[in-house]
Amino acid sequence: MGKYCTTCKNALQSSEAFCTQCGTPSQFSRSEVIHQQKDYGRIKTFVWCSVLVLVFLALVAGLFYGVLAFWSNQVGKAQPRASHLPPTHKVEIDVNSPMFSQGYMHAPNTEGYEGFEIGETKSAIEREYGRAEGAKTIDGKKAELYGNIGVSYNSNNQVSHVFVVPGKMTKDDFTDFHNGPDEISNGNWYYDTDKANGFSIKVYTSKNDIEAIENIMQR
Repeated sequence: MGKYCTTCKNALQSSEAFCTQCGTPSQFSRSEVIHQQKDYGRIKTFVWCSVLVLVFLALVAGLFYGVLAFWSNQVGKAQPRASHLPPTHKVEIDVNSPMFSQGYMHAPNTEGYEGFEIGETKSAIEREYGRAEGAKTIDGKKAELYGNIGVSYNSNNQVSHVFVVPGKMTKDDFTDFHNGPDEISNGNWYYDTDKANGFSIKVYTSKNDIEAIENIMQR
């Protein structure tokens, strides 16, 4: 069906929006109107689908960010960041001294020594004393070193052993000051003269040297 100008009745092409003769806006046929409405409906549907997709993606991104932030916060609480830790506290202990003999070799320290306590968490130790400066193996256990203190942790990251770790200390030098042990078992020395004082001194040795000393519950 042709299209005509409603004013001057001039024949119009279907694509013409204005009459070329008098300039009157052309009137669209019913089929053209329906076609335009369908096009508009399709465009509207596409726009709404696009909006819904964007909203969904925003919700997924927000949920992911929230989970990530929560996880990072929990990890931060469980393990302090290195940048927030104090400098490593290096404990200096003179093993062959009257102070050590009286305050450790002849006194109960089974719960820890020099502020390092049995049962404390690794994160608590590091918040107070910083990162360990190194590690060594004592009787098959990894001990993290803070100067002359060695700390071993159990599977729950709690302190299970607190050792005194001398520097270069030979067996002869040690026994010259503290005398020989009361007992030797599996290469370890035990100082336990008083059988009723509740503690024993366990000395871990290598071929010629003293590796570590531990104040333990009486055997």
